[in-house]
Amino acid sequence: MKRISFKHTGLKYTLSPYEKPVAYVEPEELIVVEVEDASSGQIRKPDDIRDRSKIPFGNPLVGPIYVEGAKPGGSIIVTIESIRSTIAQGAIYFSEFTERYLTEVPILRFMRTAFPYRTKICKIEGDTVPLRRDKASLQAHGRYYRNGTSSRG
Repeated sequence: MKRISFKHTGLKYTLSPYEKPVAYVEPEELIVVEVEDASSGQIRKPDDIRDRSKIPFGNPLVGPIYVEGAKPGGSIIVTIESIRSTIAQGAIYFSEFTERYLTEVPILRFMRTAFPYRTKICKIEGDTVPLRRDKASLQAHGRYYRNGTSSRG
């Protein structure tokens, strides 16, 4: 099975038909694609902050990947058999960027207040992310797709 990793190809934040493919695959070939998380690996501990001055974009990708025999204007079917974290954790964070995204204008600045720009590291346990606060507990269950049908874990 072919492995295509950002560690060897680098990360991209857009795909273009003018870029050289990072890999070539045959139809029905199984591959593993390894990509960094949405914060491009900047958040690993609670005191880490997403720094857009260093990496201005989010949601990195690896590609393009060329499928042998595919024709311009044609269609291909891709089945994602699984998605899993390589570091068994995720992060929830709020930043000025998120505030602008939610309110379009940094409205809290006019109110002379701000959301706490904190990071919460969430451990992934199987297909569950337990979100704990004091004695209360909430669990977010992952959704995965197998053979084109949606299931809940």
